[in-house]
Amino acid sequence: GVRCIFFDLLFDEARDPEVDRRLAQAVERSGVCVLAGAFKLGASLEMPKIIPPLEDVVRRKKALLGIINTNEDSVKRLLTIATEVEGQSPLFLSAALACYAQTQHIFPQQVRVQKHRLLVSPLMIPIIASEQKVNESADTVSERTMTFYKTLILFHPPATGMQGAQPHAF
Repeated sequence: GVRCIFFDLLFDEARDPEVDRRLAQAVERSGVCVLAGAFKLGASLEMPKIIPPLEDVVRRKKALLGIINTNEDSVKRLLTIATEVEGQSPLFLSAALACYAQTQHIFPQQVRVQKHRLLVSPLMIPIIASEQKVNESADTVSERTMTFYKTLILFHPPATGMQGAQPHAF
C-alpha cells in the first residue's frame, strides 16, 4: 500500500469549517500524510501556521509536517534538511526528510543531531549547521536563533520537453 502521501499545498487559511474538518479526518485516517508547512517572517516560530484541524492532527502525531521554505544556500549545493528553533523541540524536518521518516515510521522526536551528523535511524546524514537570529514579530525586540542543518546534494536539472527526449540529453 501507500507509504506516504505528501500534500505540496499550504493549508494555512481556514475555509469552510466542514470541509476543513473532513480534510483533517481523511489525513488522520490515512496515517501516512506529510503536510507542507512554511515559516513566515514575523510569525510565531512554535509551529508553521496550518489550519487548526490539521494542526491538531500533527500535534497528536497522526501526520507529519514537512517544511518547504528552508534557508537558501547561495552555492545551491547544500540543502536544508532540518531546522531547530531555540528553546523548542523537536526538530522541524524538511518535506523530503519528513516523507522519508514517514515511510520508516520515524517521528521528528526520534531525529537527533550528533556532532556533524543527523541521526535518522538507520541513516547518519553528514550536516553543516548555520544559525540565523529571527524576530518573532515586528513589535518585539526578542530574538530567537534558528539553526539550519544542511547536507551536500548533487542536483541535476530534470530532462523534460523535447530536449529531454533526445538520447544525447542524458
